[in-house]
Amino acid sequence: MNDFLVPIATVIISAGVSWLISHHKLKYSVSLEVHKKLIEGLFIPFYEKIELKLFRRIPLEETREWIEQLKELKSYLQRNELLFYLPSRLNIELDKIANADPNSIVTKRDHRQLQKQYWEFSSQYFIALNRTRKLYVLKKHTDRYRAYHKLNPFPRLFSLSTKVNTFIITLGLISLATIVFFGLLTYFFLYFYNQ
Repeated sequence: MNDFLVPIATVIISAGVSWLISHHKLKYSVSLEVHKKLIEGLFIPFYEKIELKLFRRIPLEETREWIEQLKELKSYLQRNELLFYLPSRLNIELDKIANADPNSIVTKRDHRQLQKQYWEFSSQYFIALNRTRKLYVLKKHTDRYRAYHKLNPFPRLFSLSTKVNTFIITLGLISLATIVFFGLLTYFFLYFYNQ
């Protein structure tokens, strides 16, 4: 009886594994196709116009130009049928800014609200870009990339957080070295003391 069940179980398991592998490859190839459209249609053409201006402060007097650039981006994405492929949060933030009326932004409060929306848009754009880069086995843009291109609205805070991270890592390494040193010291002391 067992001689009969082993080949059947082997066939069922092999078929299941084969289906899982082919399903994963299909899902991966569809994902690559979508991300290829985003790379060729969004990230490469708008590298200088959008990506290198992410997270920047929008000067009050240049509000109209910034909104117009994002309206141009949205219309380009609509013409080329790429809005469908954008992550929903990025799409929502782009909509909020592209639908803003530059004439209605007159007070500092309105400008601050627009700035917050732009930072949220920047964050979502950056996340989508890094996901796409990861899928193509490219390194993600890191904080150093953002610092080099001045893609940070709070450079002093960014510098402080980098220093704090460095301090914490250094403190952790010193603590680890101290624990290892005293562990070895205790080991040698007990080894020689017991002899």
